[in-house]
Amino acid sequence: EKKILEVKRDRIQAIEVKPTEGDALVVDRAKPEQTDFTLHDIPEGKELQYPTAPSALGGALEYLNFDDVEP
Repeated sequence: EKKILEVKRDRIQAIEVKPTEGDALVVDRAKPEQTDFTLHDIPEGKELQYPTAPSALGGALEYLNFDDVEP
């Protein structure tokens, strides 16, 4: 079995990523029917490469699988 975890993005409201150094990264959706996630506290002078970039975190756990599995 290669599947580790499957959490559909429509079940996720918010995600917080805490790096070993620096500030935490928080993305969320204000309403369940919203499809895109919003990034909060963007550092001054920084901007997103494209508006839907934070939504990639929302789908990160949809299909979390092992690449190489032995029986």
